[in-house]
Amino acid sequence: MGLLASALEFGAHLPLGDGADPILQSVNETLMPGGAVVTIEESEDLANATVVKTLNEKRVRYDFSVAVSRIELDVNHPPGP
Repeated sequence: MGLLASALEFGAHLPLGDGADPILQSVNETLMPGGAVVTIEESEDLANATVVKTLNEKRVRYDFSVAVSRIELDVNHPPGP
């Protein structure tokens, strides 16, 4: 479907008022499922321990954010033919 045909179809869909376009529906996918925490605990007396070697490694973490802002526009349509 071409861009013009897609735009015309979208424009025809707007006045119907029957909800959001299915393509724009949000997915029902959990990014981080709850209850998936794993811990391992070891209890040793480390008061007299000696550090043999210190390891440093780079780790990558990603941070993302989403902002949604409401805008209102006045759209004036020229008179039709």
